[in-house]
Order: sequence, then C-alpha cells, then structure tokens
Amino acid sequence: MSIQLSDILYLVSMDNYVEIYYQIEGEQVRKELLRNSLKNLEEPLQQLPIRRCHRSYMINTSKVTIIKRLEKKQVAMLKGIQEPIPISKTYHSHFESFL
Repeated sequence: MSIQLSDILYLVSMDNYVEIYYQIEGEQVRKELLRNSLKNLEEPLQQLPIRRCHRSYMINTSKVTIIKRLEKKQVAMLKGIQEPIPISKTYHSHFESFL
C-alpha cells in the first residue's frame, strides 16, 4: 500500500488495526485497513504533520480547517470531510502546539 502524505486525512484505531482515511484530489474519501496500532505508528510519523489528538485518532494537521467546541467537546474539522474529529483533554495541549 502506498499513500501520499498530502492525501492522508486521519487515522482511526480499531484494536490491532488502523483505518487510514485519505482523499486523492478530486475524488471521494477512501479508507485502507492496516494491521498495526496507533501507538506503533506514532514514532515513525513523528517527523510528519500527523499528530495524535485522541486515544483513537491521529490527524494530518495540514488538513485542519478549524478547531471548535461541539457539545462541550473540542473537535477538529478537516478539509474534505463533514465528520468532526474529537480532540481529547489528554492530547489537547500536545496537539495544539503543532498547529
């Protein structure tokens, strides 16, 4: 599997699997399943603008359009998707420094 960094929107943890959501310009959002964990991916992705924002999510910070409060929770909105991505209190300060 080969996905361009600029195409990655976010990653979602599902036990021992990670769903990678990406969008090639002009196309619909796609997803790929990777047998790995977010914890294992954090270090190799450290030099890239992909950061952990929640226990179950990592997002491409270059795709963030806005961070806002939604029903007492902080969420990030990304280019090309309508679904809000949660930002937990645990990762908020760590995550915000990369924006």
